Amino acid sequence: MSDDSNARAKEAATMSQHTSGPWTCKVRDDGAVGFIVGPDNVLVADAYPDTHQDLALPVSWRANARLIAAAPEMYQAVQDIIDLLPKLGLLPASNAPIARWYDMARALLAKVEGK
Repeated sequence: MSDDSNARAKEAATMSQHTSGPWTCKVRDDGAVGFIVGPDNVLVADAYPDTHQDLALPVSWRANARLIAAAPEMYQAVQDIIDLLPKLGLLPASNAPIARWYDMARALLAKVEGK
């Protein structure tokens, strides 16, 4: 296995091991969202666009920070839906929309988990 393949395999193995939620946005003294933190104030992401590189910064960076902070709850909600639909008998082959949404939700979680 090449070094590149080893690195990708290692990354995939650790992607599903995210910091547990809830995540919150920490506001800086100037009122800007500075960081996304998990329990016990563990840094999850730096959300403040103070880069010195020539990158385009979206005007929606505050909304992006809130979306990132909500990720653990969204992940759990999708997981709960995936677990519940079969138990409710809502996955007959004749119900194409629900089956399609179920497949999309499973694919989303697989992506999050690095599969």
